[in-house]
Amino acid sequence: TGLGRWSWILFEGKHNFRTRIISAYVPCKSSIDRHQTVYNQHRRYFHKIGILGCPRKLMHQQLTQQIREWQRKGENIILLIDANENLSNMGPLQTMLLYECQLIDPIRNRYHNKNHPLPATSLTGSAPIDSIFVSPSLQK
Repeated sequence: TGLGRWSWILFEGKHNFRTRIISAYVPCKSSIDRHQTVYNQHRRYFHKIGILGCPRKLMHQQLTQQIREWQRKGENIILLIDANENLSNMGPLQTMLLYECQLIDPIRNRYHNKNHPLPATSLTGSAPIDSIFVSPSLQK
């Protein structure tokens, strides 16, 4: 789309071992009167080309579709993402990444404890909204 929702770099090692590192940003939902927000800029772009719907949901769908395409080519994935959803819960994007893309969240797998919730990932926030998701073969 050219919207800058994610960018990536592909590394190739020995024996055709390929790893794609992706940096992604999911815009925060905002009211329609806040014209300059990323969410509304994306909404206007999609409406102009005849795609109605929430830019966040479109990003979730398009990002997971793209990741699955790269995986079909045999690539490993490292996704660094500002999801702007509470990753302490199993939200829509997190569900798609874990179950549709079969990625894992090694930070939460190692340190998550119900008695000690993960800290917020922004200075002013109250929940972890950023994370790293990886192909299972990379966790070793």
